[in-house]
Amino acid sequence: MYLTDLVADYFKKWNDHDGAAVGALFAEQADLQDWNASVGGKEEIQTFNEDLFAACPDIRCEVRNVHVSGQTMTATCEILVHVNKNDTEAIKAVDVITFDNDGKIKNLQAFKQRMVDV
Repeated sequence: MYLTDLVADYFKKWNDHDGAAVGALFAEQADLQDWNASVGGKEEIQTFNEDLFAACPDIRCEVRNVHVSGQTMTATCEILVHVNKNDTEAIKAVDVITFDNDGKIKNLQAFKQRMVDV
């Protein structure tokens, strides 16, 4: 599977709020860091996402651009995070996702940039 397919699969499952399916995309010893938390381990990442989905039932990511490097197995994703359905603003962010040779996410770093009008 190409990196762009892996990225699309991740964001689809994330936007579906399927915590178990999101967790299954991560390697056992994966790390996730965003602007509010740092989580290590596949099960902990799954729980983190399930808790986020429960706290923010309308949250979704709009992927704007994906830049991939097959050499480093890394995808840099420019996204807008919509927290509520009727928001007039979204969080502009960048996710840097690194995959292992099996296509599992071994590291995900999310960087918040700023709020933007939508």
